[in-house]
Amino acid sequence: MLPPLCLALGVVAFLFRFTRANLLDALRNPFIRAGRARGIPRLTLITGHAFAEARIHLVTWLGLVAPSLIGGSILIEKIFGLPGLGRRLFEAVNARDYPVVMGVGVVMLAASIAGSTAADLAYQMVEPRLRGPRGAV
Repeated sequence: MLPPLCLALGVVAFLFRFTRANLLDALRNPFIRAGRARGIPRLTLITGHAFAEARIHLVTWLGLVAPSLIGGSILIEKIFGLPGLGRRLFEAVNARDYPVVMGVGVVMLAASIAGSTAADLAYQMVEPRLRGPRGAV
């Protein structure tokens, strides 16, 4: 339980701060003030309108944090003595086993590219305006 907690603790803390900053920024928009003037409940404005405005930034950030979680796993595996890709990379670097280092690097690069691609695909689900016109390729 401790290794995933150590890996995710910093990410979750930054996620909360990032979400809060984006929500506060979204709450300053004129359409939120107009909604308050119309009498829309504050919770509806925050969850329905402000969060909808802030979530595109969250998707971007989550796509960028995926490689850091993979890189952080190297340190976590070494500290806790867990078998895994990170530990294998550490041992290969110490043994100067270059093919293994390059192979693990390629796997980590593929995971980073997959995270970025998943974030790009998630943009279309989060923000319908980014889908483009119907029938476009």
